[in-house]
Amino acid sequence: MLNLKQAAAYLGYSAEGLREIVHRTKRSRAGQHVLGTTIEFCQSGKSGSIRFRREWLDHFVEENRVGPGTPRLPAKQRRRPAAGRNQSPLVGGDRWDALCQ
Repeated sequence: MLNLKQAAAYLGYSAEGLREIVHRTKRSRAGQHVLGTTIEFCQSGKSGSIRFRREWLDHFVEENRVGPGTPRLPAKQRRRPAAGRNQSPLVGGDRWDALCQ
């Protein structure tokens, strides 16, 4: 098992960057809607050390890789709104709900 600093080095992340992913994962497990990646880890108690298995880290990398053949959002949904527009085309209504499922 790797501690947080070792896991961050293994992934090429800073310790704080990986810690933020861990906090996001905790919020997700608590039922909150989060945006961004989550990662598998173990922690004994609320203030115990955070530990990772190498296979969990490898799975995290595989799940979050981007490259040729990686599915992407349709171009219409990736575009940012033009300057002066108040709302993204993804915000509001059924489109946002469908994207989050």
